[in-house]
Amino acid sequence: MRKSVTMGLIAGVLSMGLANAEIKVGDQLSLSGFLDMSSTAGFPDVGAKTYTATFDQFELDFMYKFSDKLSARADINSAGTVADGTVMKFEQGFLSYAASSALTVQAGKFLSSSGWEAAEPTGMYQYSWSDALVYGGYQNGVNASYVVSPMISVYAAYVDGIWIADGDMKRAGYETQVALMPTKEITVKVTGMYEQEPGYGKSVLNAWGSYVTGPLTAALEGDYLMNYAAEKDNGIGYLAMVNYKLSDVTAVTGRFSGMSTSGATSGSADDFTQNEITVSPSYALAPNWLILAEAKYQLDDSNKGLGLAVETTVTF
Repeated sequence: MRKSVTMGLIAGVLSMGLANAEIKVGDQLSLSGFLDMSSTAGFPDVGAKTYTATFDQFELDFMYKFSDKLSARADINSAGTVADGTVMKFEQGFLSYAASSALTVQAGKFLSSSGWEAAEPTGMYQYSWSDALVYGGYQNGVNASYVVSPMISVYAAYVDGIWIADGDMKRAGYETQVALMPTKEITVKVTGMYEQEPGYGKSVLNAWGSYVTGPLTAALEGDYLMNYAAEKDNGIGYLAMVNYKLSDVTAVTGRFSGMSTSGATSGSADDFTQNEITVSPSYALAPNWLILAEAKYQLDDSNKGLGLAVETTVTF
């Protein structure tokens, strides 16, 4: 049992200052997006070494404002190669209606609200996503968010499945979240996710907290998995991350993460523990051009070894 590749936090801005300014096409339409390229090398303790150099992604996002209350967004993403059949895809698209200053309702295909790590490289502090956390993906359905106060907001969604791609409403999914901002430095979000599977329901409780002050960004995160697979696996995931801005253009990130799961029967193949350590320095060549390097060491026996990567991302 491993997590989905699709992660579940709306892409943010690195403390490095990677800019993602919208291009204004007209009074109502604006565009944004990014280019992402990388090269990797893998040195497992057992098995063959691997080397890659790829154009990872090109994304173009369309934002259209009909009125002060109604807006729409559509993201088109190109990733992979012609051979793997994932050259161009519709990533998400939804309508947003601001019913009031506190209540917003969305309908369409949208990203799960869960998780600390972002879905896009433009919101990441390092090249790779942790193998230890389980987030929701892109979902078809409806959601609503309500700002209770400057310190508290809530969110709920009814979708066609939290982890299945473009599923049907017979396998409905539910997602709820409470967000707390007790101070301008501290943010805490707790998200519950449930998806109905044939014969059982699986769920994940995700919680993370961040502390941001000056050049320092720190985060702690945990997952609790319940009946996550047909084997009724349970487990926990955990993450600790620190990003420190050394100057206006340089920063370094350190991350420790891991997962421990257990199957319903003793000695199950799903009984495993894995941990990993990641270090990633970054350098901003321009406000919208970031390059970073990464060294990640997998500590669990099945995947033990070192992975290296260099990535460059340009936003617009």
